[in-house]
Amino acid sequence: MSFLIISALFVIAILYTLKQKEITQKGSFIALYSVIAILLFIFSTVSINKYTKQVVLTNVKHHRFLSMESIIYTGRVRNTGSYDVGQVEIEIELFDKGRKREGRASFESTAFKDHYNGIEKAV
Repeated sequence: MSFLIISALFVIAILYTLKQKEITQKGSFIALYSVIAILLFIFSTVSINKYTKQVVLTNVKHHRFLSMESIIYTGRVRNTGSYDVGQVEIEIELFDKGRKREGRASFESTAFKDHYNGIEKAV
């Protein structure tokens, strides 16, 4: 819908500019209209994708492999929006924030859990 509105306004602006007899530099106006239309197309595409396609992370678990010194996170991505989602990218940031548990000599990291819970509440 937004593409039709932007295209219609673009065509109307060009036709109105071409009908004006007192404007000598019509090409610069048409170029300006083209740049504005392209920016509006990009902005509307980004905003439509942001507000219509929504996903939620569920069942997030982590497994630590000390022999390989790696942590593997698993979980599910669930589509909560009304439109199909083609691809989902996730970025995991690790923080060195831990707390010492009573009766243990090691630290238990809670950074991902705290950070993830903050994201889940925001969605």
